[in-house]
Amino acid sequence: MSKQTKKVIRTERGWRGHFDKSDKCLFSRNTLLETGDIRYIISTLGAYCPEGPEAGCEKINPHGYYETLIFEAKQNEVYWDTDSEKPLISPAGTPWYLEYINFNADKDANEMHEETVTAVSSILEKGEFLQQMYPSMEALAKDLGVEGNEM
Repeated sequence: MSKQTKKVIRTERGWRGHFDKSDKCLFSRNTLLETGDIRYIISTLGAYCPEGPEAGCEKINPHGYYETLIFEAKQNEVYWDTDSEKPLISPAGTPWYLEYINFNADKDANEMHEETVTAVSSILEKGEFLQQMYPSMEALAKDLGVEGNEM
């Protein structure tokens, strides 16, 4: 007896998905994946330039200049948005940060985002789920070595 593949609806969204200073990021992707009552958001940010691009970019986390994170989605007034209290574990083998910034970094960040979207879609199609990575964003921030309000 074969399992039926679940349909996953993918929606690309035009706003940043996480990080309270994301307006200082020159790169962003935000993808909502839905199947049944399960909704995950894959958010990629990078090229964080808090003083403007002319002043140069800083790492967005201790590991790199770009990052891809996955969150459960929660309904706000109109849209499904990241539930920053529910970060999820990335599928095995998917990169979640780039430790460089150069001419090709945006292209590579797009590929990193797409790889994660593809991996999460495959998991959802099988009727499986992702595990919660941390009990809260504060715990994630502590593990990353940043202040909770910088996430």
